[in-house]
Amino acid sequence: MGSITTWMAAIGTLGLLSFAWKDNKFYSICEHIYVASGAAHALVLGVKNIKANAIIPLAEGKLLAIIPIVLGLMFYARFIPGQMRWTRYPIAATVGIGFGQSLPRLASTNFVSQIRATFKVWSFNSVLVIVGIICVILFFYFSASKRGQRFLQYPSRFGRIIMMMAFGALFGNTVMGRLSLMIGRLSFLFRDWLGIVG
Repeated sequence: MGSITTWMAAIGTLGLLSFAWKDNKFYSICEHIYVASGAAHALVLGVKNIKANAIIPLAEGKLLAIIPIVLGLMFYARFIPGQMRWTRYPIAATVGIGFGQSLPRLASTNFVSQIRATFKVWSFNSVLVIVGIICVILFFYFSASKRGQRFLQYPSRFGRIIMMMAFGALFGNTVMGRLSLMIGRLSFLFRDWLGIVG
């Protein structure tokens, strides 16, 4: 039947899955435990992060650590009446640094590499991708009326079909991902907890 941790995980799984039947106290208790344990884990990680990135560097004489400490403390200015404006600076720094670090990666992976891969091999698939991209762009071309203009009307309709196919594939992928999570939980219950399945 497994250890105490297996029993705890199985009871929590059953409690959270019981919401599929209806909202009940068992689900509510498991939900509160799950949220509380997640908050406690985040708190412990936060304390370790402060110790590793603020206290230890200051103890070693790295005075530049004062800048992120001050910016972090400025987040709490929202709790002081009339001092909400001070929270703008750490938010701006966080968003600016995050955007600056992610922009080159996003541009390279989502834009440049996909264009390069599309034009790299001239096959039926790459031609279909290029035609699909152009038709989807024409679907969002709202500057000119598409009525009476067949050279815009039919490609935009094809672009709409391409988008519906893409949305269907994304939805199917999401459903498959959720089903795989459900299968993993059921496999845990029947194999690791109950030992029915080998």
